[in-house]
Amino acid sequence: MTGRMSRLLLAGSLALNVFLVGAAAGGAYVWLEAGRTAAGPRPGLRFAASGLPAERREAFRAALSGARRAMADQAAAGRDRRRELHRLLERAPLDRPAIDAALAAIRASDTAIRTRVEAAAVDFAASLNDAERAKLIEGLEGSGPMLRGTRVNRRPGDGSAAADR
Repeated sequence: MTGRMSRLLLAGSLALNVFLVGAAAGGAYVWLEAGRTAAGPRPGLRFAASGLPAERREAFRAALSGARRAMADQAAAGRDRRRELHRLLERAPLDRPAIDAALAAIRASDTAIRTRVEAAAVDFAASLNDAERAKLIEGLEGSGPMLRGTRVNRRPGDGSAAADR
């Protein structure tokens, strides 16, 4: 190799290494920043109380947990029905009436659990003062299915709300 050729290869290698180091540093920065910032609302109902003081958040989570524990048998039955649905879907030929019955039982189980958990959330809301309840409502608008899509614009001072347009 000539001196000129080796200098060109060295320059090219140096440029490639600088690019790779920059890409790795940029990727690490983006990865670390993504871990530090919340990417929108948290989906679970348990996060709805995140705007409340710590002791109220814990009370809310305990209320939800108690409601779920009370429905443990119902949840186990729902899992069993889902396993049965899985088996029914694997069989040939499909037994449509049995599948429809399994789906109806699963829906009934899910509805019963959701009803109990939502009742616990409403019971908890009844124990809050107006300011705390407003924070819980704000949390419920972005967490879980209870108030999803119901966010309203509030006018400062009068407590009234106008629906989003």
